[in-house]
Amino acid sequence: LYSCGGTDAREAQAHEIKWKTIQTDIYKVDSSLSVVEWHREVDNKKVNKRVKLFGSYANVTMENVQFSSNGEFEVNKGELISTNDEWTNGLLEFDFSALKLYSENSEKFFVATEFPQSTLQINKIIPDSIEMHFLLNSTLSILDSSKTMNIPVKIRTNCINTVYLTGSFAIQTLEWPLKEDPQPENVRKDEITIDLNLGFTLSESNTDSVAVE
Repeated sequence: LYSCGGTDAREAQAHEIKWKTIQTDIYKVDSSLSVVEWHREVDNKKVNKRVKLFGSYANVTMENVQFSSNGEFEVNKGELISTNDEWTNGLLEFDFSALKLYSENSEKFFVATEFPQSTLQINKIIPDSIEMHFLLNSTLSILDSSKTMNIPVKIRTNCINTVYLTGSFAIQTLEWPLKEDPQPENVRKDEITIDLNLGFTLSESNTDSVAVE
């Protein structure tokens, strides 16, 4: 004896669509909870500088010149994205015009006022073996230069809708369009360390259902 429709029922069951829920949370950077500090260390073999002496200009060469400078700037825009309670990606946007880099050919500081916003695109957030520690696989873009870097950070939740990210990374100014006249042959070291202390608040939550084969 054969049951009518038995084969059709089995085929329907085999092709039954399964669904899973995806929860996406978007956290926006909160400027009132955030600060980015920078510290520059310079060690020059030689500095060629044009200075004004007694009403006229003269070329002066100084050897073994070392100095440091520091400051801070705000993050203009930023977000962290979480999918099903796991950090996935994000974006930070900086105003690097706050970095005053010394011009070797003038009396003044060179301020990159014409810089567009520099971005740190967080491509992937990789969990570390230590709780709350992650590696940000990121692409930093300044003007027409872009480089990929891995930034170790700590991401912690302070309350249900607020998270904090702390970490630091360093850039070599000779590798970026940050100086008027780099003169790499005269530089032993010119490094800027950027310390991130960022607070984010939950801005948007979305729930979607997707088919699973």
